[in-house]
Amino acid sequence: MKDTFKTLVENNRYVFLLLKDHEEPVGYAWIEIKNHPENAFKNAYKSVYVHQLSIVEGQTQKGCGKKLKNEVFDIAKKNDIDLIELDYWFENIAAKEFYKKQHFKKYREYAFRQL
Repeated sequence: MKDTFKTLVENNRYVFLLLKDHEEPVGYAWIEIKNHPENAFKNAYKSVYVHQLSIVEGQTQKGCGKKLKNEVFDIAKKNDIDLIELDYWFENIAAKEFYKKQHFKKYREYAFRQL
């Protein structure tokens, strides 16, 4: 696990943001700047993909998620990117509500069937 994380941190496609309160970590975001090539169904485009955005339990509802989101937006703007993409677990109601409040829109759903 440690080696995997080290490899991720050293990859310049990824950006890791750490949010602190009085020098104590209270949240983080792991994002990726993606260049999507043109294909038969879509034009080429760039996006910032949010792999993870997490706030420490007990620190939610204090604006921490919003601060990280704003930093992600700033990174996108600095890279001339106007699209933020992400996903979250279906039953993660807190994430669903947070992103809805932040004006994210659903545009695709995934489903699976275990055989």
